[in-house]
Formats: sequence, structure tokens, C-alpha cells
Amino acid sequence: MGILQTVPKAHVKFDPAKAEHRQAYWQLRTTGKQDQNLRFVLEEGFGSVLTMMQCKIADHFSEPPAAVEVPRRKRNETR
Repeated sequence: MGILQTVPKAHVKFDPAKAEHRQAYWQLRTTGKQDQNLRFVLEEGFGSVLTMMQCKIADHFSEPPAAVEVPRRKRNETR
């Protein structure tokens, strides 16, 4: 067993709003290797860390706009 396997890494919850977490996803997806500094908790209902990340990223960027958001046209008229 190598030294890297014996050093515990802190596990964090994946947050698609954080650029470093999205970068870790891209690295795992393209190279198959996890980020050296980030280890993510596999949340219940997901079969793998990669599919969990993909789902959370899709949800993050697919959320509908807030109900109280001012339409762009009205925002420009107030300036």
C-alpha cells in the first residue's frame, strides 16, 4: 500500500456552483482520475460519483429563473 493510500482525504459535498468542483468533474470524466485534493461524498440514490456530478451539474444549469425575476426588457427601461 502506497503512502497516498494511507493519507486520509477530507470528503466534501459536490457543489456545481463552484468552479473547482466542476473542474474536478471534467478531470474525472476525461481522464478517469480524481482530483488529488478533492474527494466527494457519494450521496444516496446515485450509483457513482461521476453520475452524481453529471446530474447535479445538469440540475444546476437547468433551473428555471426565479419567479420574482424582472424581465430583461423592464430592467433596461429602468436605467
